[in-house]
Amino acid sequence: MAAAVGLFSKAKPELAFSRFGPLIRPYPRSQSVRFHLGELLIWIGRLQKARQELRLAVAEGRTTPLGTTAREFLARLPAR
Repeated sequence: MAAAVGLFSKAKPELAFSRFGPLIRPYPRSQSVRFHLGELLIWIGRLQKARQELRLAVAEGRTTPLGTTAREFLARLPAR
């Protein structure tokens, strides 16, 4: 996962996203995958999809560190 996030650049976001796609299938309830995917989506301005992924991350554990941070991101994202 760190490798996927490390590959991110706004010029070529597909490098990072191509690593996340294969992770979603075997780990659909992975809070870490959902959180980091949401974070990358914020970086490219896909806020609606980012909200969806961050909500899934929260659903996997509201009080975990990632769940807490996901809730904070959701609270700070601009309204649709």
